[in-house]
Amino acid sequence: MSMQEVLKNSVNNSLNEIGISINKIEVINSGINSLSWKIKNDKESFFLKKYINKPGDIRDRLKTEKGILNLLKYQNIKNIPKIVCFSKKYNWIILSWIEGDPIRSPNDEDWEGLLYFLASMQQIKKKDISFEIKNASESFFDILSHAKFIQFRINQLLQKLEDNKPSSIRNWIEENLLKTINNYLYKRIYNIKEICYKKNSAILSQSDIGFHNTLRFQGKLYFFDFEYAGWDDPYKQYTDLVIQPENLLNYDQATSLLNRFGIILNKKIDLNILLEYIFLYRLKWTIIILKQLLNNNISKYDEKQIFLKAESYYKSVGSIWLMDEE
Repeated sequence: MSMQEVLKNSVNNSLNEIGISINKIEVINSGINSLSWKIKNDKESFFLKKYINKPGDIRDRLKTEKGILNLLKYQNIKNIPKIVCFSKKYNWIILSWIEGDPIRSPNDEDWEGLLYFLASMQQIKKKDISFEIKNASESFFDILSHAKFIQFRINQLLQKLEDNKPSSIRNWIEENLLKTINNYLYKRIYNIKEICYKKNSAILSQSDIGFHNTLRFQGKLYFFDFEYAGWDDPYKQYTDLVIQPENLLNYDQATSLLNRFGIILNKKIDLNILLEYIFLYRLKWTIIILKQLLNNNISKYDEKQIFLKAESYYKSVGSIWLMDEE
């Protein structure tokens, strides 16, 4: 019996146990981390996600997603999918189907909705709950740990890039990313000791925040994909809000958004600390773009476009925040 047949039988058996039958299945996504389908009958639709285990990845993403969704439900947060059933053995989950449209160009109301959702998650404190929620994916709570991890990620990418990739790309990474993070750790870090040794309090975060995990339905935002969620550094969240490649904000937009977020949270967001995180996370987001080069099936044209996107992003963030690019 093939893996697809095993999955189908497992899903059908679990749904039959709760009185649900399925007569149609449509592929939604076939990614490197998970597979997903829309499954439905004549009355209703559901979302099926199958988590892919990769060598060296010890995270239990099913447990994480299930735990976060249960916690948010317990906190009366309703604009999320509901758990229908799941299988630990076969590593899948079925969620209620969320109607809505993808958000390609977020407007002011969309940003406000995202801020309020993130704020509602931040209100949940470790001491207030008994749920077993772990740290978010790649979470750290001091800037030195962030910097060391990003240095590791840059070296890891350079090691994985094949020799047949243009030397100009590897040279650019070494000169602009590796050299920058090395200088940061060996020189600049000593000038920000008051930030370096400060531990930020943990917040509950979706981790992979953004409108790519959001749908709009009848003017309201609905959020999904919590497999990497958990306790995280608040300044990482603030940084991701304003410098994500797909929604890179200019300085006025970013500071206005962060001021608004600070008001909602009743917190002061320190721009001096934020700038240090932006300095580092510009490097990480550039690496995330460049990781697409590891796909052996991409064409020379796509390879060039990926590099140009990474280079443009790197320069744009530098121009907006760091005043180090033309």
